[in-house]
Amino acid sequence: MKKLLLLPIFIFTLIFSACHHDDQPNYYPGNSNLEGQWKLVNLSGGITGTSYDYPPGMITWKFNGISQTVKVVNNNVDDNMQDLFPTGTYHFSFVNNEATPELCAQTISIDGMNLGCYTISDDEFMMNQTETDGFMVRLIR
Repeated sequence: MKKLLLLPIFIFTLIFSACHHDDQPNYYPGNSNLEGQWKLVNLSGGITGTSYDYPPGMITWKFNGISQTVKVVNNNVDDNMQDLFPTGTYHFSFVNNEATPELCAQTISIDGMNLGCYTISDDEFMMNQTETDGFMVRLIR
């Protein structure tokens, strides 16, 4: 009889002791290298095919995966150079690619602006809107 009483207690304990690791969200599909600070070094493309080179550190983007924000510090004073975002904090997310034909399954969106397909390595982060006549953005560590 005692064994029958222990079985429901054991099951109850097992169910409520199983945990989900909310402290480790998967905000980077397939790559966790996004976290931290990046330096915008090149922005190219667009309808006019322009290309802008920036000294490393002039414009920095710091990604925080927990809050899903990117803090941009933009020290560019040349109004003729496209630099995407002024200094501020913006929300980012990964979204399913809706462009046809698809060059990737997911794209990155910052402050509602879809920056296209992306690749991330330890020292380089590329975003590519060229399938929609947009920009290619290159950031380095």
